[in-house]
Order: sequence, then C-alpha cells, then structure tokens
Amino acid sequence: MRQPTRPDGYPTVEAVKYMGKLLAEGNTQALDLLGRVPTPPFPGGRWLRWPLTVAGLSWYALRDRL
Repeated sequence: MRQPTRPDGYPTVEAVKYMGKLLAEGNTQALDLLGRVPTPPFPGGRWLRWPLTVAGLSWYALRDRL
C-alpha cells in the first residue's frame, strides 16, 4: 500500500479523511500502523523551529486582519 503523503512528507487531505474513518470505526490495528509512519524533521532543526512558527503565525494573523 502506498503511503498517503505528498512528496514533502506531510499527509494529504485523503489521509486525514482515512484516519478519521479509522477512528470512527475503532480500528486500532490500522491506527497503530499509521502511528509507526515516520514524520519528517522540521526544516531548520530545533534552532529555527520557534522563530519560523512565530513568523508563520504572525503572517497569517496579519493576513486575516487585512
């Protein structure tokens, strides 16, 4: 089975819908399998994680106000 992710490693909308279906059905085996899928590291490492998060939050807050 192909992993439902984009090339950059983040889940697609289809993957999120599938996970919601699994939660609703209570399928713990499939959820355990999805829990073992590795997550990509944050770009910039731990040193840039917080500054880039603040920059992104500020950008979208400003965009919402305009």
